[in-house]
Amino acid sequence: MSNHREKGNEAFKKGDFVSSWTLYTQGLSEDPIDPFLWCNRSLVNIKLETFELGYMDALKARDLLTSSSIPNPNSPYSTRLLEDITLQNLLIKAYRRMAESMSLFGVSQRAVVILENLLNHPTYSKYITNNKDKEDFNAMLENCRNKSKSTRETLTRSIPDTNTSKQEYIDKCLDMGSSNFDYPWDRKRQENRCSDANIQLLQKELTPYLQCNVSVGRVTFANSNSSNSSSSGFSSFQIGVFSEDDIPEGMVIWKEEAFLVVHPYTIPRCHHCARRIRGVNNEHPEAPPNFKCEKSNCDEVFCGKQCYEMAESRYHTHLCGKDLQPLLSLVHQGKSGNNDKNPMMLLKLFAIAKIKKTSPLDVSNIRYLSQFHPSKPSSPSIYNTSTTLPAILIDYYLETLSILGISPYDVKYDFWIYITLFNILRVNVFGSPGYLCLYRFISLINHSCQFNITTLHLTSNDEDRTPKYEFEENDMAVIASREIKRGEQILASYCDSSINKMRRGMVLVPTYGFECDCEKCKNEDPKDLSSLYSVPLWLIKTPEE
Repeated sequence: MSNHREKGNEAFKKGDFVSSWTLYTQGLSEDPIDPFLWCNRSLVNIKLETFELGYMDALKARDLLTSSSIPNPNSPYSTRLLEDITLQNLLIKAYRRMAESMSLFGVSQRAVVILENLLNHPTYSKYITNNKDKEDFNAMLENCRNKSKSTRETLTRSIPDTNTSKQEYIDKCLDMGSSNFDYPWDRKRQENRCSDANIQLLQKELTPYLQCNVSVGRVTFANSNSSNSSSSGFSSFQIGVFSEDDIPEGMVIWKEEAFLVVHPYTIPRCHHCARRIRGVNNEHPEAPPNFKCEKSNCDEVFCGKQCYEMAESRYHTHLCGKDLQPLLSLVHQGKSGNNDKNPMMLLKLFAIAKIKKTSPLDVSNIRYLSQFHPSKPSSPSIYNTSTTLPAILIDYYLETLSILGISPYDVKYDFWIYITLFNILRVNVFGSPGYLCLYRFISLINHSCQFNITTLHLTSNDEDRTPKYEFEENDMAVIASREIKRGEQILASYCDSSINKMRRGMVLVPTYGFECDCEKCKNEDPKDLSSLYSVPLWLIKTPEE
């Protein structure tokens, strides 16, 4: 037994689950194909109620033992499984924890599939030699079937028959789990976002883009249950941007280029900037000509050599010649709501991290961005700190690793990192018709329904054409919508501020995880948005959906 595993076991017995998780992870960084460490960490995740992670760890333990779905050519365990009763017992534990995690996560139908695969498997089912275990597995299977059936019946009653996509929508809801996104080992990283050193560095990096005198600073929120920031986070601090001089209405405060752009490959677009291009069949004859990747085995096309070279230097090296269709097929299923293009952004971020030989969370343009966390509602009687997380993220994650040739056992690319990045993107990407853009500095601007700036997306695409400004494709301009006084915080509205408070909340609460507490919201009835928390979050629909 490894030293880390032994110490992790000791911490677990004392109930110190965070230390136990950390010790098992340290062990996995040294021996990533130890199924005992993965299975033990799975149980820790169940205790910490990070059920989505418990499932993934148990899956990795199972596949190290069986060579089922995740490639593990270096694993010596699968060849010993038939003779080693200890490994057989570990396999049964892994299956149990996979099913338990998925059931507690809230996706009972996936738990049913896991249990049926075990109980109907001609070899693995024989390892369940204890009658009590057999009874437990069958009871678990029956319970998961009943939960899945009950949820389907509830959704069927709740959704009007007039909805032409009713059945498809029900299937999507049934594949939605629930998570609080509270990963204790990651709190320090999030707190460091607002450190003096990071704020000084952000100021230095933002200054070259500025056309007005503004500063980056720290914002304190009096009530962490409702926030004007894109993350309720774990503290009452966020980063903000402030005017250092009076700024007249209509003034461009700064303009910046997109850090990353992605599209879902539904029409011909540049792989780097998503500008429309002519296409192989000349679908858009007036658009720029196709500039094909110079490698003969790659079909990616760009709008010109400049975009090709920029993509090549950032991420394309690890995507060149790769078959993206399996991931695109998952994306086109549309099971992650407004976040359906984010897996393509995550693919590029993981490719950047692989080139830099670092964790994706350490990519410089990402580490300053806040992330989604569900906050407490204003009424504590219906306190709910979890929200939906599509189970299809499991499939996105594994397919992303497969495309990039990353080992699923490399803890630099752990599943919690993928989910954390997903939650960063969901509150920071800017959507345009058919594609998404990610910006470094505009994402620092906090929300208020009494905003003082607007943003203008600068693009040459037909569906979003922009006049009069000189720009690079997908530049974003920050423009004063009224006079801004010196010392004021620069604020944008994350929703249509002209609609009533309840409808604004229907965007802000499920999408960004907070209730706005600006003066407009304080003075407008209803006084709180507690009713938004009294129904399942899958029934809250934003106008964009």
